[in-house]
Amino acid sequence: MASAVDVAKGRLFALLWLLVVLDLGLDSIALRRVAEVLLALLMLLALVDASTHIRVLALLLFGGTAAFVWRSGDWATLERGLAGALAIGAFLPVVGLVRATVSASPAVPAVRERVGAMAAGERCTWMTGGAVLFGAILTLGYVSVLRPLLPQRLDAAEATALAEAGIRGLGLTIVWSPFFVASAVAGQLVPSVAAWQIVAAGGALGLLGGAIAHAMFNRGAGWPSIVRALRRLGPVVPACGLLVGAVVAASGVTGWSTLQSVVAVVPALCAVYLLLRARSHMAWVARETVASSGRISDEVLILTASAVFGASMPVDAVSAHAAHWVGALAGWPSVAIATTVAAIVVLGLLGVHPMLTASVLVPTLLALEWPIHGLVLALVVVFGWSLSSTVAAWTLPLVVSSAAFGVPVRRLVFGANLRFVVAFGAAGCVALSLANRILIGGEGG
Repeated sequence: MASAVDVAKGRLFALLWLLVVLDLGLDSIALRRVAEVLLALLMLLALVDASTHIRVLALLLFGGTAAFVWRSGDWATLERGLAGALAIGAFLPVVGLVRATVSASPAVPAVRERVGAMAAGERCTWMTGGAVLFGAILTLGYVSVLRPLLPQRLDAAEATALAEAGIRGLGLTIVWSPFFVASAVAGQLVPSVAAWQIVAAGGALGLLGGAIAHAMFNRGAGWPSIVRALRRLGPVVPACGLLVGAVVAASGVTGWSTLQSVVAVVPALCAVYLLLRARSHMAWVARETVASSGRISDEVLILTASAVFGASMPVDAVSAHAAHWVGALAGWPSVAIATTVAAIVVLGLLGVHPMLTASVLVPTLLALEWPIHGLVLALVVVFGWSLSSTVAAWTLPLVVSSAAFGVPVRRLVFGANLRFVVAFGAAGCVALSLANRILIGGEGG
């Protein structure tokens, strides 16, 4: 049974979402202020049941924010930080809504039947493809959809391989899907980049990673086997394409950020789908969405705390201190690209959230006016975030997959995916450096 705190959080999330959507249409300062108060209250409630690691990290961020604000005397940065995090707070319950809508979909039994006829050797390919398709919309919810479609009993080796394949697929999705916070954060840090640009360029980066993963783990699988595995995901492809296309279109027409487009458009599409295909489940979907929102703690706490910290951080001062040792590298943007990606991954392994690292490094690079194209800088954020989420022990993809497949987290950290992150990381940094050279007309290194 849900606790009183969870019930309160679920209702506050629903109200926060409503206020953010109304503000998108009305541009009301009053609505925004009320929403900021709700988000601050949600952070305080999340402190009650957040994991110890996230609670400690959030408290450190609060301390750093307080120090910055006290030193600058600019208390308005707190409000600006909360305002910048409103769309993130409204986005989190939308993930739960999509997950509940998929669970109510009549297409799920069809997928389950297709999987039942699948050969054991095709399952890893199917798991990666399923993680990409379902993960593109459900994010971590892909595990709750795909795991029940697999055999209940799996030997240790196959369970590990399937868990790793799903985590890889999710990582490949993070680099392009507008439904991940990574894409939203990249868009906020580099606002000149449109949603369709991240989807298109990130998709190309994801294809590179997919080719590397195939060469490393599925080289023996022929194309007929791969096609058979992916065809079993056929019923969900149109829905995935519709949602992603609608978000990209809304962003392009309205000028909203990717995150704002997801918050405004996706719930409306879910409501239409339920009316047409699963009307009898609408009440259950609403209850499940509120209930799942009430269980959100780590995400809202660390993401909001990082946003407020990033807003309060004196970027100009940090850039001034950094200028004396990074100035010599200004002619080598490829070094900055690789270093930033490496910093996000390594600090992620040590427990620092990618949003925090990106919130510090990206504004600093922008302030230093290094010759790095905005699109490349946005891709650096989602790419580093993707690699970190693939191997960092404390991240939700590994924790959730470990529980679902009964595989120790340490095996997922130090297993095959670590080799994949090294290979994909190196190849991705080279690709981003080449793209940067093309986009800025061959300037720099």
